[in-house]
Amino acid sequence: MFPDIIFLHILWITPSILLAIFLVYQSLQKSKNYNFLYLSDLEKIYKRSTPLYPIFIILLFCITLVFWLILASPVKRVETEKIKKNGIDIEIVADTSYSMIATDIQPSRIEVTKKVISEFIWEIKADRVGMILFAGKPFNSVPLTFDYDFLRDFISEVSVDTINQERRQLSGTAIGDALLLAGKTLLQKEDRGWEKGERKKIIILLTDGSANRWVDPLVALSYLKENHIKTYTIGVGKDKDTTIALIDSFWFQQHLQVGGIDEKTLKKIATETWGKYYRADSKETLEKIFSDIAKLEKKDIEVETLTLNNPQDTKFIFVLLILFGFLGVLVFHKRFEV
Repeated sequence: MFPDIIFLHILWITPSILLAIFLVYQSLQKSKNYNFLYLSDLEKIYKRSTPLYPIFIILLFCITLVFWLILASPVKRVETEKIKKNGIDIEIVADTSYSMIATDIQPSRIEVTKKVISEFIWEIKADRVGMILFAGKPFNSVPLTFDYDFLRDFISEVSVDTINQERRQLSGTAIGDALLLAGKTLLQKEDRGWEKGERKKIIILLTDGSANRWVDPLVALSYLKENHIKTYTIGVGKDKDTTIALIDSFWFQQHLQVGGIDEKTLKKIATETWGKYYRADSKETLEKIFSDIAKLEKKDIEVETLTLNNPQDTKFIFVLLILFGFLGVLVFHKRFEV
């Protein structure tokens, strides 16, 4: 009933418990050579010769002992571990332009990218992760979150049709705009107390082409450098140009040639933001890239051990009530003359 219970103030009442044991010992002695007035007063009410007299004395001692134990503050120590989520903030910036349906990486560039990102998120424990999708315009698709299950579910539904690229202003590859949006998202203050500068910020950019829309990526590079946002850039696809098959509005299939990766710009962005450039020409290399990034950005999780004292007074009070019940039975027993 009382496993692992400790008493916070047991030393304070130890002398009192020892004195009580001594008095019980004197009370149970057959000899009447004593000078304790409380014993003579008890014998005026309860006969020493009755067989219930020692039971009464022991019961009285137990009641006193339990009362003192309650005063000694019985508690059960419970140790809990509080994990401080002091990881990093990661913005995954993924290209969803039409060229990502190319099959030079089986089954397609975008499907392999989705699978590897999802596996990468399985390994995360203390990092906030957000996702930006872009084609001709970037969209903050998933705000920074610890909800990894939701993030994986979202990724599984992504396709080149997630952004309606039939609209002219949404088609293309706006790498510069995507990087600027990622940087601003990482630096914004959150209502939940994640202040600017508290957590390390990184961007992981995946693209299979070169910027052909809006802001020059080198303008975005200046912004990222100024705010110390490390950027990893990943070129997805094989070295040579490839073709993709698209269905137009009249349901005719068109074969379009897509250009290669602007490695020079991607390398410059990575190098000047203290990151690294990778070339992913297969599922295996893309998996290794994310594994390398995870190792480079690995950060110990702080674990704070908290010791809680869970009061156990209620159990001892319950025992005390039971003892008082037995005492009541003895007081009114017919063997006692009250």
